[in-house]
Amino acid sequence: MREVILDTETTGLDPALGHRIVEIGALELLNHLPTGRTFHVYLNPQRDVPAEAEAVHGLSTAFLRDKPLFSKSPKNFWPSSPTPPSSFTCQLRRGLYQR
Repeated sequence: MREVILDTETTGLDPALGHRIVEIGALELLNHLPTGRTFHVYLNPQRDVPAEAEAVHGLSTAFLRDKPLFSKSPKNFWPSSPTPPSSFTCQLRRGLYQR
């Protein structure tokens, strides 16, 4: 069984308030074992990172300022992936991915 495990960090949890994704990490598992295929990117949210969010993930506005924009990040970091990502926060952050 092939799985792609996805994790994100954000400026908050409500896209209606302008919260954005600031980090994406992913790894591929085959039969529950890492294959060595990974993906990682920091993203410029084009807004300040609230102190509450920075306290959780440690990513500051200053650190993210020179990172690529979400719109310029790879949309298909595993183009051959027929497997939807697994994530404990996927449903919660679905609105952030759709922005």
